Amino acid sequence: MDIRKSASWTRRLKLRHLEIFSSLVVAGNQSAAADKLNMTQPALSKWLRELEQDIGAQLFVRGKTLRLTSLGAEFLLFAEHVLGEAENVSEVLQDMRAGRAGRVRIGVLHAVVSDLVPTAILKFRESAPKVRITVVENTLVPLLDALLRRELDVIIGRIQGAVLEGVNAEVLYDEQVVAVVRASHPLRLSARPSWAAAGKFPWLVAPPGTPMRTRMESEFVNAGVPFPDELLESRSVIVNETLLRNADMITLMSKNVARYYTQHGVLTELGLPMTGGLGPMGMYLADEKPRPAVGRFAEIVREIAQQYASK
Repeated sequence: MDIRKSASWTRRLKLRHLEIFSSLVVAGNQSAAADKLNMTQPALSKWLRELEQDIGAQLFVRGKTLRLTSLGAEFLLFAEHVLGEAENVSEVLQDMRAGRAGRVRIGVLHAVVSDLVPTAILKFRESAPKVRITVVENTLVPLLDALLRRELDVIIGRIQGAVLEGVNAEVLYDEQVVAVVRASHPLRLSARPSWAAAGKFPWLVAPPGTPMRTRMESEFVNAGVPFPDELLESRSVIVNETLLRNADMITLMSKNVARYYTQHGVLTELGLPMTGGLGPMGMYLADEKPRPAVGRFAEIVREIAQQYASK
């Protein structure tokens, strides 16, 4: 007989009933169980009789000690399973309230592949390893659409233009720009490289209208230098890195993105003077009061961003 497939009495069963039954099994007699449960022995005996009547069979063989019948042993397995699941649910809910469980879906802009998001994720997982994390990389418009549909919880990227209604935008820090090249680039030999000299080399650039392309064009205009003759447009992180490592090309990067490549010895900064940056880096949230896990992740992003702002 499968106790879990039995009749309607299971609908009246409560967790308290299973806890009482489990206490009877552990105590081995009604007197000790009644003391532990803060019940009178007659009340406990009455409760047990009614439970057995509902089930239609004895759960214990009475004597100096209580011994489980074969059905009682099956009922114990059922009770342990249900109580265990109830405890698991309680722990999950408690973890969710504390931001240690649940999910966080993160959107990242193509041009913002730096150590901010990975560092935040690693730090977040130290205290919340049960949280399911999803990272989606795209351009801003599709990411914002996904945020409004609640398919994403947070976006990390540049704050661009007017913020859509229903989206909370928060500035984290102003993003600086640097020029980067491979270590063996000829301009690396110059103590003070100029924009005029840089314009004679091929440039790897972002598509027209993007913040990075606008910044590059502004720097040449401000320096009074014609645009380079050789421009190669690419959004691909892998392609760009490979081109820069294998050719005397120059590109502009966010200072925080460039830091990743310079620290790992892949590329190096070229000290071209800059007249401006890329504007504010920020965080987009769909909810003013996000779920605990999302809120905790956002707090960690803010903490790391403060370190970036001070560098």
